[in-house]
Amino acid sequence: MRTSAAFTLLGLDPDTASVLDVETAWRAQRSATHPDKPGGSATTFHQMKTAYDMARRHAMLPKPCADCGGSGKRSIPGNFGGSLLMMCKTCHGSGQRRTS
Repeated sequence: MRTSAAFTLLGLDPDTASVLDVETAWRAQRSATHPDKPGGSATTFHQMKTAYDMARRHAMLPKPCADCGGSGKRSIPGNFGGSLLMMCKTCHGSGQRRTS
């Protein structure tokens, strides 16, 4: 199963979903697909569990900062027509999206 398919099964967007979003979606799907519940099946439950595991691992990976594109630097206009590279104020130069 591909990561994008895992997020699709859970009804989430892989670019914006947090670990909390993945866990919330899993809880809802777990209740609906559990083999002991009416209408549930072991095969569907196993697919959902696999999707949850993949999506959770992906959501835990650091994502690139949206403002600098992951470079840690932003181009700003200079005083004499050129441009300067400055540290990104959003990610503080790390290039990764801040989680808090």
